[in-house]
Amino acid sequence: MRRGTKAETFAKIQMVETMSNCITEQEFNESSAHSESNYYMLADRWQYYKEVIRIIDKHGPFENVLELGPAWIPVVHDCDTFDNVVRQGQVEPTHNHNLKTIPWPIKDKQYDLVIALQVWEHIYNNQIEAFGELMRIAKAAIMSFPYEWQCRQPTNCTNCHCGITRQTISAWTHHVEPVDYTIIYDTVGMKHKRMIYYLEF
Repeated sequence: MRRGTKAETFAKIQMVETMSNCITEQEFNESSAHSESNYYMLADRWQYYKEVIRIIDKHGPFENVLELGPAWIPVVHDCDTFDNVVRQGQVEPTHNHNLKTIPWPIKDKQYDLVIALQVWEHIYNNQIEAFGELMRIAKAAIMSFPYEWQCRQPTNCTNCHCGITRQTISAWTHHVEPVDYTIIYDTVGMKHKRMIYYLEF
């Protein structure tokens, strides 16, 4: 059996990167340079970004992509964005709207893929309703959640990241079973876990 040359292998890697049109680690680091987040938070964030890119490469290509609440730079180049806050270094979102306000100003099945990374825990008590809108506008979604984070003050915890289990995520996502999922462990910092779902509707 003929093995591919290094040049052919490199060409294949380049083709995949072009097809997915995702950010690189260098672009991520450059875009987040102005952030007040410390090194550990940024390093851990890139860990789950890499997994999201892997999922996009595996299940794509996706033509029309929307990211909800992107950080400094969307995962997919030139995708639409949805936020009601403009952070330092960001451009105006495509949809300047609050996720809690239903309905969203988007047509049914307008997007092939919607990305929401570490977003759902922040829309207090509106996760189920918001997921109904997500299913309405999208054909597929990639979502990440803080997973089984322990509360530092369990008797009076107000941290929205704490105590999220598979049961919590299942309720938020209308018990839709993910086509693909993985658990990412932070390699530095607080050593937290994150659950990443790929869903199709």
